Amino acid sequence: MVMTKLSKLHEIAIASSTNVIFLRIVSIFILVVALQYWIRLTGVFDGAEFRYDTMSEHWRVASLFMAIALPVTALGLWNGTSWGIVLWFPCAAIELTMHLWLTELYGPSPLKVGFHVSTVFLYLMYTSLVRFLTNKSLTQSSTNP
Repeated sequence: MVMTKLSKLHEIAIASSTNVIFLRIVSIFILVVALQYWIRLTGVFDGAEFRYDTMSEHWRVASLFMAIALPVTALGLWNGTSWGIVLWFPCAAIELTMHLWLTELYGPSPLKVGFHVSTVFLYLMYTSLVRFLTNKSLTQSSTNP
């Protein structure tokens, strides 16, 4: 009986550590996207939409917000803090809105859409699994003294 409790705790510990690894991988990709916005803002490339002074107004607003919010989100995800996860969902929702419903303004970006949809889905499924295992082990330990 003690071994089953220990094995359940071990499963929960493994699930938590893999969750941290997953969030860190997501934070690296989010930081790369943030760098793309900073490249756009600083005018590394020539073009009307790649320099702040020649950008349209909707790109200015979106680029400024995302260039600030995404690195903060990446930092929070890397550290595994709750505020990093809380910031991640609105940032993903904003980029999904930009590239799914406002494509006439921002253009389509299937890679960003696929990334956000898949990572948020995986995170929600994984978190549900961890909560299920945690609740299952807690109810088993409370029924078996």
